[in-house]
Amino acid sequence: MSAAALSPQPLMSSAMRTTGNHMEMMRAVIEGLHAREPHTSLKVRLRSNSIYMLSGVKKWMRGWHAAGWRRKKGRLQNADLRRKLHRLASRFDLSYEYVPGHRRDPRIEMCDRMAARAAGAHPTA
Repeated sequence: MSAAALSPQPLMSSAMRTTGNHMEMMRAVIEGLHAREPHTSLKVRLRSNSIYMLSGVKKWMRGWHAAGWRRKKGRLQNADLRRKLHRLASRFDLSYEYVPGHRRDPRIEMCDRMAARAAGAHPTA
């Protein structure tokens, strides 16, 4: 379940047998940037309530890229998505903003509602 609230059109998707990190942190950002790709000259603010996701893009991505998408202590999870995100992110002028959870941020709440709807498309057995 993922949701990306990038104007003008919010995006939503879902997938079977996946993790929250995979969908929320990677796929939502990738799909959001991909939707903005025709307008790469635009500045894009990446807002998230996930320090892990923001740190991955902002701090760790260059090191993973230089190391062949590996970590010092083994396999890098979601390396395929991280490579894709790296290619997309390099085309934009990105800024980053951490939005603490449960702060009643309207866009974060909209993404939460959209993710819940997308999750309903794949009920667990």
